[in-house]
Parts: sequence; structure tokens; C-alpha cells
Amino acid sequence: MAPIPDKNSIKKILVVRTDRIGDVILTLPLIYQIKKILPHANVSILVSQNVAELLYDYEIIDEVIILENIKNLKMFFKRICYDLVINAFPVFDISRAEYLSKVPLRIGTAYRWYSFLYNIKIHEHRKECLLHEYQYNVNLLKKLYPEAGYDFKYSFKINETEESLLNEKLQKYLFNINDEYIIIHPSSGGSSIDVSEDVLVDFINKFQKNNNIKIAITGKISEKNFNSKIENKNNIIDLSGELNLRELLILINNSKLFIANSTGPIHIAGALNKKIIGFYPEQKPMNETRWGPLNESKIILRPDVASDQILNSANNLLAK
Repeated sequence: MAPIPDKNSIKKILVVRTDRIGDVILTLPLIYQIKKILPHANVSILVSQNVAELLYDYEIIDEVIILENIKNLKMFFKRICYDLVINAFPVFDISRAEYLSKVPLRIGTAYRWYSFLYNIKIHEHRKECLLHEYQYNVNLLKKLYPEAGYDFKYSFKINETEESLLNEKLQKYLFNINDEYIIIHPSSGGSSIDVSEDVLVDFINKFQKNNNIKIAITGKISEKNFNSKIENKNNIIDLSGELNLRELLILINNSKLFIANSTGPIHIAGALNKKIIGFYPEQKPMNETRWGPLNESKIILRPDVASDQILNSANNLLAK
């Protein structure tokens, strides 16, 4: 392991997390701890293009760097001269560029064939699901600074202009983000086991009989067929394929309840501390122990759940 330098000598830090939405959101507590321990440091995050807009104006991130915009990784690292790079998501090409550019401190897992490229190695198998993903991310920093804790605070910012633009967009649906509504996000990233769409449709049909709350359906444009299965469409707003990530963030922020499988947007809802019903299998490494949303008020159900149990859970959360 590389010698631990004086904290004041670490002035530029890069966190690498170039996979999906939920993974990036669960890495933000790591950045919170970095700023807590090294408040003077400039902290950047390297992400994929499809996630970058979510972090617009995020309070504790000094710079969001988009992987697809970097033409030469080695030249990128030589030019910036980072003192510390934390590989929350290990990627060979990026790790090799760090090594060849002689970044002084390179933190990463000990269990990749290219782990020799890191000079601070973490001996944890995440697939064992002993901890939550965000805790595994924080542990990357704990190797260097044992005082790093698991406390966190999210710092998403939403401005009035963004809200106004979204409301203009939603006018054609006779819908406003100040309306009372819940969100159902039936789509999934395919990394887990999903609840049946038929069960969700049955839940919606039952929910509408005793509730006058609007239901916004979100997801990809390819999933618009979900709405066609619903009997009563009077209070249904199908926004599948209509929203970018910032708009989805605003929509979730104003909702009364968010219902989804284990997928990126459930972690947006978790970061915004919304009420959540999430569907997670018991099997490792997909379970809620590792991937559950980080909010206070949630009910976790198994994907083989019956619609009545979802209905009871929704009514219980909405009554709080």
C-alpha cells in the first residue's frame, strides 16, 4: 500500500463511476464523506453521458466529467494531475491510464485481474451482500481514512425555471407537478427480477376504485404498451419516453409515492427521501440488503407479490 500522505497535500480527487443511474447515486455518499474529511479538496466525478445531467449543479461536486468526451484517457490524467483517484466502478482502460499517468494514489478492488494497477487495494467481495452498495463505496475511502463514516446527505438542486418548463410540457396531459399523484415505474434495467406487469395493472385497477389520486407512468418509450392494459385511464398520465433525467427528478420530487422494481429511478426517489414501494428478490446479489433505496419510509416486497399486498402497502404509506 502507498504511504498515506498529509491531508493538505491531496488537492484534486476523481471518483470513477461510469455505469448506471442507481450506481452513481449510491456513490454520492462517498463524495459526501470525501468532502467531510478533505473539505479543501477539489472533487470531480467521471460518469457516462446518460447520467451526467442528473448531477447538474450538485452542491458538493466541483466538476462532472463525461467519459465519452475524453478522447485520450492517458493524456486526460496527465493534464489534470489528480492526487487521488477512487475507482468505485473498476474499468481496465481507465485504471491503466491512471497507472501510466502515475497518479499518486489509485484506489480499487483487489479482485480484478488488473488490480495490480491500483496501489491501494480493497479486499471486499460485494456479491456477498454483507453491506449496502453505498457502504462498499464509502469503504474505498475508509482504507485510506478509517474515520470515514456512513452518514450522508444528498444535495440535488431543482430550480423554478426547470419546474416551470416541465409544467409547460405536461399541459397537454392536463397535468401539473403540484397535483396529487403517485408514480409507477414498471420498467427495469434488467439487472434484477421484476414484478409482473399484470400484477401492477391489477393493482392500478383496484387502487383507482377508492382513490382519486392521479397515477403517472414513467419509463422508456418502448414500454408504452403497459398503459394499454389499464381499464380506467381517467387518472392515468402515461409519460413513458417523455422525460429526460432532470424532468424525472422533478416529477419524483413532487410525488406522493414511488413504486418500482430495483432500477435507477428508485434510487432517485430514495435520494429525495420519497415514500417508496420497491420490488426486490431475496437472492444475492440482487436483494435489498445491497441495493435497497436509501429513504426513511419504504416497503420492500418480493417480485411474486399479489396486487392486494401492493394496494395495502400503498394505502398504508399514503396514510402516513
